Amino acid sequence: MLFFLGTNITVMRSRHSSRVKLVAISLALLTLQANAVRAQGSNPDPPANLQVSSVTSSSAALSWSGADPGVKFDVQVSPGNLYYSDVTSTPFVVSSLSPSTTYSWKVMSNKGNKSSNWVSGPAFVTLAPPPPSAPIGLSAGTTTNGATLGWQAVAGATSYDVQASGSSGSVANSNVTGSSMAVSGLSSGTTYNWQVRSRISSGTSSWSTASFATAVSPPLSPTLNSPADGVTGVAASLTLSWSSSTGATSYRV
Repeated sequence: MLFFLGTNITVMRSRHSSRVKLVAISLALLTLQANAVRAQGSNPDPPANLQVSSVTSSSAALSWSGADPGVKFDVQVSPGNLYYSDVTSTPFVVSSLSPSTTYSWKVMSNKGNKSSNWVSGPAFVTLAPPPPSAPIGLSAGTTTNGATLGWQAVAGATSYDVQASGSSGSVANSNVTGSSMAVSGLSSGTTYNWQVRSRISSGTSSWSTASFATAVSPPLSPTLNSPADGVTGVAASLTLSWSSSTGATSYRV
């Protein structure tokens, strides 16, 4: 015979002891099964202590507590509706973010087919992108009145600003999309200083500087005055004369 006193079972032995033992074992099994069902049916604890660290122009580290054995997490980041499932460790680094952008995020716990509520973390703002590198490898191919200025292309640059100045004037050009620029209308035999910088949507690099000199224009041929070219019967001793040539520094006879 069985007497139930609270949560305990008192068994009074009778001649049917084998039946009593069977009932007691059955009750124990039912208790274990109930505990197992109760454990399987509970939702995991939601994440806590949500934090953001190591923010750059394109990434951020998200962290939280509550990473119990068997628990995985879903993470959602907006804008962009970035969704990550089955995250098992923290901090969790999200990448491919846009610079200078405010993001919100949330995370929930999953265990088996059970999930916690979503928990929102603190919003964060990605940094502005770093400025582009300054151009290098500056070069200049010159003529008497022009030059072709060149430089090595800078990764990520969308355009370039170019300036050149000399004693005869200056030239400037913005939003040059290639890695060279032709300059015309310069003075012959003149030294020019020039500079170039790379540009992205959010800013520019520092200037890179160099100089070049245009080629000197050849002087015009002088005009012979005396004696006339090809004349014969002249004296053995004579004086040769010709008109001066603009730009000439000396003459060869």
